[in-house]
Amino acid sequence: MSISTANRSPALRAESVSKSFGDNAALDDFHVEIPAASVHALVGMNGSGKSTFVKILAGFYQRDAGSLEVGGDGHNFSERVAFVHQDLALVESLTVLENLSLGRNIPTRRWRIDQRLERAAVIEALEPFDLESKIDTPVDALTKAEKTIVAIARGLQASADCSLLVLDEPTSTLPARETQRLLDVTTQCAASGLGVLFISHRLGEVMRVSDAVTVLRNGKAVHSAPTSELSVDRIVTAMGGTSLAPVAVSAPSTTTTTRVDRPLVLRAAALRGETLRGIDLDVHRGEVVGVAGILGSGVEELGSLLTGRAEPTGGSVELGETKVARAPRMVGFVPANRATQAVLPGLTARENATVSDMRPYLSRGRINVKSERTRMYELFDSMGVHPLDPDVDMLALSGGNQQKVLFSRWLAVNPHVLVADEPTQGVDVYAKGDILSKLRQHAADGLAVVLISGEPEEIAAACDRMVVINNGQVSAEITAPVDVSSVLTEMHKGEIHGHS
Repeated sequence: MSISTANRSPALRAESVSKSFGDNAALDDFHVEIPAASVHALVGMNGSGKSTFVKILAGFYQRDAGSLEVGGDGHNFSERVAFVHQDLALVESLTVLENLSLGRNIPTRRWRIDQRLERAAVIEALEPFDLESKIDTPVDALTKAEKTIVAIARGLQASADCSLLVLDEPTSTLPARETQRLLDVTTQCAASGLGVLFISHRLGEVMRVSDAVTVLRNGKAVHSAPTSELSVDRIVTAMGGTSLAPVAVSAPSTTTTTRVDRPLVLRAAALRGETLRGIDLDVHRGEVVGVAGILGSGVEELGSLLTGRAEPTGGSVELGETKVARAPRMVGFVPANRATQAVLPGLTARENATVSDMRPYLSRGRINVKSERTRMYELFDSMGVHPLDPDVDMLALSGGNQQKVLFSRWLAVNPHVLVADEPTQGVDVYAKGDILSKLRQHAADGLAVVLISGEPEEIAAACDRMVVINNGQVSAEITAPVDVSSVLTEMHKGEIHGHS
């Protein structure tokens, strides 16, 4: 994969691009230019306009004003862009070969698929990434990084005259040990001559992989500079207008004695799943419990089991004296994969938030939309949803604002317990602190909260205690103030011992 950059037009040139939804200006006179053979990071808070710009590049939205060129083409520019979104849109049950062949003009011989030529084309697409040995592997057997690389190979293969690769939060679901491989692939794509638009909330990775950074705030490009001239703090200051301070989350130190004095709300006893091997977990009223573990430890199935969305293979989960599966409204669940497991496309933010319980808004068999809209306006305002419009299309919101709507969905019904899996995934640095602070406030009012994460440093400040799952079992419990280094050591204990 090598592309000559001699006398080439910029991979991307956007001038005075604007887009509004009603009175809300999602993009306002936006400018950015990405040279060929470079990685350009686009960063900003949730709702800053990043998602809108990507959707304009993809042709999903039409810009209201301004001009766009990709590789010098200002007319069919979308055809010269390869996209890799957070939702990779791979068919997990099919092999890598089958995924890369879907939707392509497959070579035929006498009206039959020429499997030899098909295979050769896919191998050619995979070879630059050293992934050709996985050609017959089902996608669900790949690591998360490998899945993302397959999506990159598919995107580049589909765009025969590709000038720009758009990576939208490519590392947001990757464990740390897989992230570097994806960053290496990003650099490799740029070295081949492509321009790469790298969108991420992980500013440390932005500093490592990018050549330049553009900061979006309220739809405007407020700062653009070579990465060598920037620091994380300068980027954060440009994103929010203020310097980054530690997340201001008040997490009282909860001793075992005071915890026992509180009413027990949720109890998991000898809970088993596909990976979990019999864990015990008690959650009390007004308590925020963090659960940390690496992928494969069992932590990824815990949320579904605790909330009754999945059937355990052993043990039990009880809400007071009631089996949790019999009280679904009393245990809220915000899953890790909001795109496929929580967001309802085609509905407004208001409709997405009230779907968990419509009873408060029903009057004589009809929905009282005015009452519903008023309640959601109040909740969205308290959660900091932007734009503050209950009737905005859910898919028009950024990922972080979609997350806030999903929290509102459950806070609206006053559950006894709220379980959130990877609650800060794909959320900007300001919104993270805001969400965690809101959850602590609700805990102070009596809500029991369980936060599940593979990145304990993201949630530690909000937790009264942190439970670590390793190899399907609870390996440690650390009370506030949570020592993140101790949590990380426990999470990776098997790996550390295995390589000592």
